[in-house]
Amino acid sequence: MAKPVDRMTAFIRHHLTSSEAPKSLVFHLHGADMAAQHAAVESICRDLALPVVFVDIEKAMAAGPIASELAWLTGREAVLLPAAICVERSDLWIDADRNFVQRERWFAAIRHFSQLTFFSGKSLWSPGKLREGLLYIEIAFPTPAVEVRKALWEEHLAAHEIHACIDPGALASRFRFNAEQIGNALDTAETTAYWRDPAGATVTASDIAEACRAQVSLEFSGLAVKTETVHKWDDLVLPADHLRLLRELCNQARYRHIVYGDWGFARRLSLGKGLNALFTGPPGTGKTMAAEVIGAELQVDTYKIDLSQAVSKYIGETEKNLDHIFREAESGNAILFFDEADALFGKRSEVKDAHDRYANIEIGYLLQRMEQHEGIVILATNLRNNLDDAFSRRMHFVVDFPFPNEEHRARLWEGLFPAEVPMDEQIDFHFLARQFKVAGGNIRNIGLCATFLAAAEGTGLAMRHLILATRREYKKLGWPCTKNEFCDYHDLLEALDG
Repeated sequence: MAKPVDRMTAFIRHHLTSSEAPKSLVFHLHGADMAAQHAAVESICRDLALPVVFVDIEKAMAAGPIASELAWLTGREAVLLPAAICVERSDLWIDADRNFVQRERWFAAIRHFSQLTFFSGKSLWSPGKLREGLLYIEIAFPTPAVEVRKALWEEHLAAHEIHACIDPGALASRFRFNAEQIGNALDTAETTAYWRDPAGATVTASDIAEACRAQVSLEFSGLAVKTETVHKWDDLVLPADHLRLLRELCNQARYRHIVYGDWGFARRLSLGKGLNALFTGPPGTGKTMAAEVIGAELQVDTYKIDLSQAVSKYIGETEKNLDHIFREAESGNAILFFDEADALFGKRSEVKDAHDRYANIEIGYLLQRMEQHEGIVILATNLRNNLDDAFSRRMHFVVDFPFPNEEHRARLWEGLFPAEVPMDEQIDFHFLARQFKVAGGNIRNIGLCATFLAAAEGTGLAMRHLILATRREYKKLGWPCTKNEFCDYHDLLEALDG
């Protein structure tokens, strides 16, 4: 079977010579592999000996006073050269209300001037009646399958003579890259290794992972925030079985290229090849920390979804925002972390009004989008019973983060403070763990407050600072500060108040 680029080239050549006045031909290229789209346009026009005018539609729409004339000026260039036109980032035209006038003007110019036009973008969208009078063909450029990516990594690693302890299958599974991105990543990794050690210049797996992450530029438009990873596995204080589940989750992400690629499971599954996890438990028990640790373990970025921005009161806006989030995550190999997910993934309700109907449509769309997504999605909720049952059924992992018992609280206290913090030897972490039944997030708040109190006094951290900080945390939570709770330290607090 002919490659898509060869078939498009042959079709264009036939079309442009088969009629005295052929319709203007438009190819709508869509999919995650944007680099392949750009390369395809260049290759086709080179074979046809036809110049091509590339237009970044975002810059064109923001060009100030001349923005309204750019479509006609570009069309005139296409006639005079003559040349093809390639409108890049055409996804920006999806918002029909905001971009209606601009889109109309560009389609009119293309219809009037251009014999050959390419639209390039990540998403497929329908121009509706605007396509009338055009020969409009849609061509998908999806991300290469995992087995294709593995072969590309093997080819490029061999060309760069990089062999030491590098697993091309793991790289193919972790990063959904095309050939150009792989080559760029290895060039960057070699530069990093040379800068670190000009004499040896040995490229490591970490060099390649960092170079791959640098290749990705995600545009979440304020809908998500990248988390900065500072925690490690040792910081997670959980029962052994729960830690085992989290490591199994990492292994499923790490070895998907074997199961789906080498062992053929990709042919058995049309959907559901992603990895969905549900983290449940009270606030402050480590759900966010676990998501960060997983991202660090897999050497991919984790993005926390801002539900206040993603969920919109306007009909259709929430679905549009979610589609944008998932598309960016797919192209950038990122973990999506939905905190307080019950706000978005809540139970569907009986339809009593239009609001209920559209809320249920949003949930149904989200279910569908999660099934199509091939990356990692982590939902976190304090209230598991508030989640729609359909989400629970689609989870590959459900990890309950329990409220820490006394032993775990003691470990949290002991592991909280950096070695540089000067501490009184009389600090009794076991008393704190036994007496104050608070979660890890509260312990962190108390410890930080206590160290500031000590710093302000110009002394090392002492028990009195921790007791005072604990009382402040109790008051913040609205809990009573009784003598029974604070024992012998209650008199200390009264003295401090005095």
